Amino acid sequence: MVGKLKAHWWSPRRSLKTFGAEMKQHSAAWVRLSRPKSSLLSNYGDELNHILLAEVSGRSVDWAPLGKEDVVAVGSILVPYFTQGGVGLIWGSGLNQPSVSPEQAARVSERFLAVRGPRTRDALGLAADIPLGDPGLLVRNFGIQASPRRIPKLLIPHFTVYNSNAGRRKMKALASAGFTIAAPNLPVRQMLHHIASSDFVASSGMHGMILSHALGRPVQLISFAETVDPEPGYKYGDYLASVNLHTEVISFTEVLANGKARDALISRAIENTEAVSVAIDELNTGLLAASRALR
Repeated sequence: MVGKLKAHWWSPRRSLKTFGAEMKQHSAAWVRLSRPKSSLLSNYGDELNHILLAEVSGRSVDWAPLGKEDVVAVGSILVPYFTQGGVGLIWGSGLNQPSVSPEQAARVSERFLAVRGPRTRDALGLAADIPLGDPGLLVRNFGIQASPRRIPKLLIPHFTVYNSNAGRRKMKALASAGFTIAAPNLPVRQMLHHIASSDFVASSGMHGMILSHALGRPVQLISFAETVDPEPGYKYGDYLASVNLHTEVISFTEVLANGKARDALISRAIENTEAVSVAIDELNTGLLAASRALR
């Protein structure tokens, strides 16, 4: 076994530069997400890197700044990777916008082990046979146990929802309608346990959807915006295309529905989760094969 694996992921508590940007843009959210202290200034989707990379590499994992990392993995980290001097291998990372050119990618083509989805692959001009998939899908293999005490309805808000009074009022409305709120700075294994124990998940962040699909739980992508574009954003579409699924974003108000409307919503979520199951298994096979370079 070789030494520690140095990995980079988005982490305001580990980077002064990122911390400064977050305090400027989202200080209200982070102040309200100050508990638990062990998860201060963290986001479960990004922190997933620590657990996943240790699992697939068999090595202990330390965070490292870009330019000193061995690997980047979960997250839309490729724009910073190319603009801030990343040097590590790329395993399942994605773009949040198509602003990295194929010429830039070609100069480091040997670093690509896998990317998140076909939008990232095509924007970077990568080979058609490069493995695809968000590494978060591999939690399917973790043996996460559901609690005997079910969570009928789980809400996983993006951390930016905590920024405004309007966002917090909307979350409160969902809580009043019976949703359990899983804060986005929960420790990763606690979040996975919540998802595995849920009958229905509403998420306004991408990894709430990815992890729910991986664990076989019905999930609906929602928005807290005043005006909702039903077409998922670039990075969401990248993931959805990787599992051959087209789904719309809906307003948070739609998951407050009762009766037939609620039943139809949950039925669609169940169908979507069942539809992506085979694709997830296939993507995971490719991701695991590609991860051998990290051992």
